[in-house]
Amino acid sequence: MEPNGPLHHYEFLGTLQRDPRPLILRRLLKEIPSGTCVITYSGDLEKQTLRTFGELYKKHHDRLMAIHDAIVDLKTPFEKLMIYKKEMKGSLSLKDILPAMIPELSFETLHVASGLEATVRFLQSSLTSSRHKKQSIRKALYEYCRHDTYALVKLLEKLSRLSEE
Repeated sequence: MEPNGPLHHYEFLGTLQRDPRPLILRRLLKEIPSGTCVITYSGDLEKQTLRTFGELYKKHHDRLMAIHDAIVDLKTPFEKLMIYKKEMKGSLSLKDILPAMIPELSFETLHVASGLEATVRFLQSSLTSSRHKKQSIRKALYEYCRHDTYALVKLLEKLSRLSEE
């Protein structure tokens, strides 16, 4: 992706019916070009997952560690109190940072509104026998993931503008 180029959103949602790790690995290596900066918010889980994958899939260790080392965590300026607004209510959660920084963006209207809720709903979708309920939950999870990604793009844009001031 080039600066100011078109946005591309890639998503993956496995199931508990089979080990999703080989599929996740394949997608990561396919969708994240070498030398790319990877943006996260509170990226500890992503970094730990990449380290674990690097140990598990030794053939791809160097590439996975390059992705790991290229992670830029948008939480950092808030964590270091470089940016603070009273609307953040003392929280470092993206769900509180986002409306304080970009009031028109919120997770409140989504059917899945947090990472913890996404985890619970994913487990529900894997355990339900109702095809309709499974599809409904997965649709809500994809919507949450798209919104989360878009929120990071907008937060990065906002932080970039602030750094230029």
